[in-house]
Amino acid sequence: MVGFNVHSVLITLSVSLAACGDTDQAPRSAMMANAPENEEAIGYPQGPFGLDVGDIMADQTFETHEGANESFSTLRESPDHRLMLVFVTAGWCSRCDIHMPTLIGTDAAYSPDGLFTAVVIYESRAYGPPYGRDAANFRRAYGLDLPVFADTEATLTGYFEQLEMPMVLVIDLRTMELLYKDNVWAPEPVAMVIDAAL
Repeated sequence: MVGFNVHSVLITLSVSLAACGDTDQAPRSAMMANAPENEEAIGYPQGPFGLDVGDIMADQTFETHEGANESFSTLRESPDHRLMLVFVTAGWCSRCDIHMPTLIGTDAAYSPDGLFTAVVIYESRAYGPPYGRDAANFRRAYGLDLPVFADTEATLTGYFEQLEMPMVLVIDLRTMELLYKDNVWAPEPVAMVIDAAL
């Protein structure tokens, strides 16, 4: 009789442990099925943030040429945006027009593959903080179809040791990694970075 009870307890214990294992596995597989596959599915990267190539860029907010707000976090929500090419300049830059044809050409070549191109001004024509109207004036002056943003706090200038126009950034919008930065607009090296990342 005692042997029977011990045997019954062992069988019950084995069945219970097996059942617990099955119960434990079901939610875990459900959680894995619902787990995000990449950073864009779970929101903006948490950092740490930095200013160098290879670092994650902190979120930035700009004023658009239409007077609205735009940020890195909202831009990366678009499934059409995979990379961002940022042409940073000032409203008073008199030589920017020589770069516009190749900037527009780069955008036309890569936007179907997920490139988003924007001109960002960090200073107005009067050498003050830029606003949406300054971005609109710049866009109109150069006949641009590209979006023009006003960096009202000049935050993007912190990525460069010297303020020479233009300043160029290429950002992976999926991870917010800074892939490229230079104080020169050079279409060929930029295209190589874009080709490698798209």
